Amino acid sequence: MKIGENEIKEIQIVTDANELIASITDEDIIGESGYKVMCVPAED
Repeated sequence: MKIGENEIKEIQIVTDANELIASITDEDIIGESGYKVMCVPAED
């Protein structure tokens, strides 16, 4: 996926202790139980 000028493989959201909360890729979104990952569509 492209964000700004950068090609990104994955976005990871982690706690201060580096525990994974969510992983977002072109193909999948994985979220820890008790958290929501919401996708906001682009406006054309």
